[in-house]
Amino acid sequence: MASTIDRTGAARSWTLLIYGLYLAALFTALPLVLGGIAALLKRPVALGTVYESHLDNQVRVFWVSLVFGVLGWVLSILGIGWPIWAVLWLWVLWRAGRGLWLALDGRPWR
Repeated sequence: MASTIDRTGAARSWTLLIYGLYLAALFTALPLVLGGIAALLKRPVALGTVYESHLDNQVRVFWVSLVFGVLGWVLSILGIGWPIWAVLWLWVLWRAGRGLWLALDGRPWR
């Protein structure tokens, strides 16, 4: 079994990579999907580390973005999808930016 130091290093690397994907997703959606899948798959790696809360945050960002992104797309037919996407864009920027800042500092999301 991997040591705690190895798991922490792997969890940190995945956390930073996923936040980078989320920030790239502010310009196109594909990195958000890739980051969301990675966050779901790598959650067990972070168990018991400071990065566990970051992966929980990343999974939450993925699902909320998916739901509100689709909702914005559906409501764009009525002309009200753009404001939903704008708020979602700012929310993802905040969650990913703050998360990256905390992760680089070695602090948990909470």
